[in-house]
Amino acid sequence: MAIRIAVPLSTCPRVAASATVATTWRGFSQGAQASVAASGRELRHGCLLRDCSSRSLSRWVRHTGDSTLGDGALRVRSSRPFSMVASSATGPASQAIPDEKLDEETKFWEQIRTHQKAAARLSKVDDARTLVATSSTATLSTISQKYDGFPLGSLVLYATDDSGRPILVISSLSPHTKDLETNPKCSLLVARDAGDISDTVVTIIGDAEMVSDAEWANVRASYLKKHPQAFWVDFGDFRLVRIMPKKIRYLAGSATAFVTFGELDGEEYLAGAVDPIAQFTAPIAGHMNRDHADQTKSIAEKSLGVKIEYAKMLQVDRLGFNIEAGHDGKPVKLRIPFPRPAQDRKDVKNLIVELLQGAAS
Repeated sequence: MAIRIAVPLSTCPRVAASATVATTWRGFSQGAQASVAASGRELRHGCLLRDCSSRSLSRWVRHTGDSTLGDGALRVRSSRPFSMVASSATGPASQAIPDEKLDEETKFWEQIRTHQKAAARLSKVDDARTLVATSSTATLSTISQKYDGFPLGSLVLYATDDSGRPILVISSLSPHTKDLETNPKCSLLVARDAGDISDTVVTIIGDAEMVSDAEWANVRASYLKKHPQAFWVDFGDFRLVRIMPKKIRYLAGSATAFVTFGELDGEEYLAGAVDPIAQFTAPIAGHMNRDHADQTKSIAEKSLGVKIEYAKMLQVDRLGFNIEAGHDGKPVKLRIPFPRPAQDRKDVKNLIVELLQGAAS
């Protein structure tokens, strides 16, 4: 039986305002489902429930005092998350979640919210410029000539020129080449982690233009710097294309309580700066994760003020680093700030040592 429920963000920090979502109470007893059905009520709220755990829903019941779900803590299967799969099946016998466990969970997320709100991080424009500059694959969407003006997406390799504008090498045989020749309007979507919708996504909306002969050598060099194996750049049926940004959409933290959204003009985007430390993410994060995973966890716990199951360093910039932390058996992406901005790669090591000393004190 599918119903709609309301989950206040104050009690369910893993969800964020989105669209009203119909879902199924897989983990709830038949009695609880029947009670809600008998009440004839449909509870509504704009929340995405993908990451909403049984504990979070139990806090909602305690917060609202909804008597239709039974007395005391809501009886759910604590080992299983709240499911969005459309099904009328119910699980085996359930168990009550102790109030003290719910209180611990609430305190954990209150502390995380407070910490993340204050954590130093790159501005939207600098983060967007940095993500686009340090990535190499994206989804190019064009206005299809073959499919009557419908948008057509293609996975492409790209680089950026000295100004931060995306550059592509396209074949005359590719559908998107014909699309751009007819209509230059396009978008380029760059995702920090294509497998995680909560991570940062930048979409560049603009017009594609063919690189002139006068600029060809410089733009070619920029592309080959990012993709040295791209020998096809010199083939006669390939062309260099540059996207001139008009609007930029920035989205981070989708489907979480830490969502950040912004829309930038093309000029504002091009005026941003690529973080000078981000280019060293791979060697720094690789070394920390391989040789100092326990120290990274200690630093994160000291900074966050809560215990976590593990910490994996993901990205580094001059203001801090992002981690994947384990909590309640699930990964959570969080921000750990440096005490001050890093001056260079060597200074990052100094700051990590400083953080580790603080964690040990």
